[in-house]
Amino acid sequence: MTPNPLFHSLAVVAAAALTACQSPTAGAPTPSSAAVRPVSTTLSAVPATDDTAAIIDRFTTAIWPAVVDYHFHPAQNGPAQLRWLTVIEPGLDQNAWGALRQGTQDLGELVPDDDPTRNSAGIEGIQLASTSVSAATDADTEATVTACYTFTALSYTMQSGFEPERTPAAAAAEFTVTYSDSWRLTAITNQHAVPGC
Repeated sequence: MTPNPLFHSLAVVAAAALTACQSPTAGAPTPSSAAVRPVSTTLSAVPATDDTAAIIDRFTTAIWPAVVDYHFHPAQNGPAQLRWLTVIEPGLDQNAWGALRQGTQDLGELVPDDDPTRNSAGIEGIQLASTSVSAATDADTEATVTACYTFTALSYTMQSGFEPERTPAAAAAEFTVTYSDSWRLTAITNQHAVPGC
């Protein structure tokens, strides 16, 4: 049986590589002469809620924009809902999920139900004005972000006819966020009108 030349070549390359790995190379740094450099490591520990900057950054750059987008474009399985789903806690039960969705849809819907002369026609121009982390619980895995936002309230009255009245308005709400792999939205509560932000 004649030896396979390819097998012979691979055996020679493997033997050369093993020899090179076992013998020190001239001029290569040894462990005692090599400079010691720290290695950057990312730990998956829960961030402290006293680092409000991280919570506020996540809220203003990811959570708030997704909530507003879904408020204005609530189509089921549409791009806005899919974006919204990436910022909410995935393990919410059906009731909590429904309440969070309703809270998203209710942004700025502050026309009193007991005012028979005025019907809400939605809002436009919603802008986040201020945020603060107002509470932290559950061993630094949950926080409440209080957000104040401005918008233009649209409403119809008997006098306005077909054109809605536009009224500058402001509101505040509490956004509960929890930390799993990042800060995620779990609830929107305490929405109420405020005189300004």
